[in-house]
Amino acid sequence: MVSVEGLAKLVDSSQLTEDFEGSLDYNHEEWIELRVSLEEFMSNAVHLLSRLEDLQELLSKKDFPADVEGSRQLIEEHTQLKKKVLKAPVEELDREGQRLLQCIRSSDGFSGRNCISGSADFQSLVPKVASLLDKLHSTRQHLHQMWHVRKLKLDQCFQLRLFEQDAEKMFDWISHNKEVFLQSHTEIGRSYQHAVELQTQHNHFAMNSMNAYVNINRIMSVASRLAEAGHYASTQIKQISSQLDQDWKSFAAALDERSTILAMSSVFHQKAEQFLSEVEAWCKVCSEGGLPSEMQELEISIHRHQSLYEQVTQAYTEVSPPHNQEPGKC
Repeated sequence: MVSVEGLAKLVDSSQLTEDFEGSLDYNHEEWIELRVSLEEFMSNAVHLLSRLEDLQELLSKKDFPADVEGSRQLIEEHTQLKKKVLKAPVEELDREGQRLLQCIRSSDGFSGRNCISGSADFQSLVPKVASLLDKLHSTRQHLHQMWHVRKLKLDQCFQLRLFEQDAEKMFDWISHNKEVFLQSHTEIGRSYQHAVELQTQHNHFAMNSMNAYVNINRIMSVASRLAEAGHYASTQIKQISSQLDQDWKSFAAALDERSTILAMSSVFHQKAEQFLSEVEAWCKVCSEGGLPSEMQELEISIHRHQSLYEQVTQAYTEVSPPHNQEPGKC
């Protein structure tokens, strides 16, 4: 067995504690305390990093809800997720890590502050502790960035689902009203009065339809704003808006066509009824009196008859335009 005196011959006194007549400043209780603190710190740091990485995985998801309610719910969950990021005890661990680093790097004893003098036993842990601290801060910073990017996408998804929902309502409205219109609005009037009544009904229907166009125009304006703002589904939004515009124009064209037909029907019946109301009087004029015996009276009668013929022809022409003339130009 080597004696204390013999030990001094084998080991430099600067590497021996006072118990062995050396000058090494060493406190075993403080060494154990620092070692335990380091183990607890690294365990807590690794555990927190694992939690932050789990949050990163949640934020990296690319799937989006298919409806408005799902989007609203996911935004709420995303808001709660931010609270978890903010509550992560990064600053608390950072303070503990910096305290431990100070204890390890210090050349003086800090037993009053739960530190001991620097020791080569712990110097190798300095890079690991510093690396954990850097990773904690960088991971949380990355989480903040990922959260904001995901929040933007979720807000855009919510806007998209609202837009799709409003557009779908108008698609259904146009489809239903166009079907009702084509099936029930087929008469053009059996008389002038009937044609006027149909015109009044149609004008009322067309006016209500134009009220719906206010909503359609609003939806298309929303589509333009979303696309101009760089929405991730700009192409899809433009396609829906274009299809909605085409469906509306098709429906509006049918309304305009019926308006034209009813206007023509009204004019036709009005002129026809006027023509028929005059037929009896024209026939009576033609059948009155015999042939004049005097030349002058005969010429007057011929002139009157010619005028009557022109009047009848003009009235008939107004009711029935020539076949080679477009109906709209009667």
